Amino acid sequence: MATPSDLIDDKKRTPFNIGRAVQLNGFKEEEIAPLAEGLRGKVSNIQQVMKCVLSWTGGQPFLTQKLCNLLLQELSLYSECYTPEPNALDWVGKVVRKQIIENWESLDEPEHLRTIRKRIVTDEKFAGSLLGLYQQILQEGEIAVDGSPEKMRLRLTGLVVEQQEKLKVYNHVYRDVFNLSWVETELNKLRPYADNFNAWLKSQCQDSSYLLHSEDLEKARVWADGKSLSDADYRFLSASVEAELNQEVAKAEALSFSTV
Repeated sequence: MATPSDLIDDKKRTPFNIGRAVQLNGFKEEEIAPLAEGLRGKVSNIQQVMKCVLSWTGGQPFLTQKLCNLLLQELSLYSECYTPEPNALDWVGKVVRKQIIENWESLDEPEHLRTIRKRIVTDEKFAGSLLGLYQQILQEGEIAVDGSPEKMRLRLTGLVVEQQEKLKVYNHVYRDVFNLSWVETELNKLRPYADNFNAWLKSQCQDSSYLLHSEDLEKARVWADGKSLSDADYRFLSASVEAELNQEVAKAEALSFSTV
């Protein structure tokens, strides 16, 4: 997986993008028949169970195969053919939450979810913008695809998928693991102004003593440059800039008054 610019060895010699994007999609219902065969004789309502699997994984190949294997392990506990009706979705959901989502870091073998996390947060140059874009997708449900490098890079993490020129979270497993709480935790690790920002939010954006000034404000603006942050981040930075300007105006007026 790569962006077009990643395929250009010498950007000074060849500025042209001659690569062709290939869109890879997850499994469809008709494509998982071989996996469904593994459940034959173990579960009576195979088709319904497989639909539930896809509803959780979105057809993501690795997760779909892993979940089918986990279901097979669960079914080994029953001596006879098991029929999880009429709540096949609840049954599959319990297995997903217990075996994949809860304590996901320790259960992530072979590594998959941890790889996605690394792709997002390891490179601090891009982590802020990737988290900001992903946060926007979680809040709004989807965002438009516009060919920007940041959105392309987010797609390549595997966390989101392009559908009808929109970026959406790939599946329910990813949405539950990498939720808004996780995004906020990771952003706080990156934000050079995390303590002030959180305190300002707790004051319902009223306590100006938590706003940034001078050197701290400049560092924050440099860090935020080029990143897609949350509305709250931009309100905090804007309020800090406005407070700084007001302070400078007040100083200039006081100096002018004392001179007169």
